[in-house]
Amino acid sequence: MTALQQAVRTCPLGGNEVKLDLYSCFGKCQRGVNVLVREVLPTDNPMMLRLMPTAGGRASLYHRVEPAEARRIVEEHIAAGRPLTELTQRK
Repeated sequence: MTALQQAVRTCPLGGNEVKLDLYSCFGKCQRGVNVLVREVLPTDNPMMLRLMPTAGGRASLYHRVEPAEARRIVEEHIAAGRPLTELTQRK
């Protein structure tokens, strides 16, 4: 979380707003540390987002994330809109 906070503070975000939050369970603890990056639209139901945060096509769940990868996630996925497929497929 600290590495993500630092990356969000120091990386240009391309005009995107970022909210960092802790979430208790994605059902993938065996692949943790897990980081979810999800686009949230104004029309999204906040309750549904809490109940099913990984649902829909606008979510990427990264597995076995190391602090050194936080900046890359922010720069490439959040700022540039390029999800890091190799981090979603880690076993």
